[in-house]
Amino acid sequence: MKYKIIVDTNISDPPKNHEFSVAIVIAEHFRSDVVIIRPASFRTPDLDVDGTKWEVKSPMGSGTESHLFAIHIS
Repeated sequence: MKYKIIVDTNISDPPKNHEFSVAIVIAEHFRSDVVIIRPASFRTPDLDVDGTKWEVKSPMGSGTESHLFAIHIS
């Protein structure tokens, strides 16, 4: 089954590539549509999956673990 990644449009602040990538993984994992939340304030969660908000982090750097990303429930 295919799931939807829903994005409120905002040309001045489009979603980051890592947010799209994580949204796809989360949609498949939870077998649910995912809403990418655009910031309304400084600390706004990035994703909404069935009412549960998620914050997505993407560490940057040249270390051996920099390819990993972290997510947690907000």
